Amino acid sequence: MRPIAGFNCGACCVYQGKFKEAARSLQGLVQAYKVAEWAPDAAKFVPALKGYSEFERVLGWLATFDCQGCLAGGGDPECPIRICAKGKGLAGCWECDEEPCEKLEMVVDKDYPGCIEDRRRIREIGLDAWLSEMAAKVEAGFSYLEVLAGGE
Repeated sequence: MRPIAGFNCGACCVYQGKFKEAARSLQGLVQAYKVAEWAPDAAKFVPALKGYSEFERVLGWLATFDCQGCLAGGGDPECPIRICAKGKGLAGCWECDEEPCEKLEMVVDKDYPGCIEDRRRIREIGLDAWLSEMAAKVEAGFSYLEVLAGGE
């Protein structure tokens, strides 16, 4: 798994399968409690349950939500970052001189500000060494979930 923008797929909950695991667990609870059977009647006094079938559809999708990483075909095939890097013949954004980059600011750096530092670190020590560092962080429990939740 190779990054494009300095985002380590191995630290992503989607890549790790945590979304699928959580959604499948919730599906099991919903099925065990037979929510689909009683939700239509309960919707008369619990307005949120009127959207139960849509919830089930979304939960079903989340239970299969998977991403193998950008370079393995995961994510949006029309991702402007992937298209840009490929068009410039770059292994990743850390090889590009155009920083700050509007595409990265819009898609990655806004939500994952550590990616700016990660691209600098890749330039400094090389991709393989950075991947090793990130693998050690992930092994120690690091996840982008912490970043998104404001924990790191």
